[in-house]
Amino acid sequence: MDLMFTESCILVAVLLRLARMGVAALPMHDGITVPRSMADRGMAAMGDASLGLLALRFRS
Repeated sequence: MDLMFTESCILVAVLLRLARMGVAALPMHDGITVPRSMADRGMAAMGDASLGLLALRFRS
């Protein structure tokens, strides 16, 4: 349960960060869907959120 909560915190942080950047993003199970042209921003947001919450960098 703790890991599921942590995962949801990362996902919410990513979605909020992208919304502030004006990037449309949809949650998808344990990831996000963004327009192909915004893929780099989506990856960066995921990396920043995981680094901020876990001190770990997300890797694809």
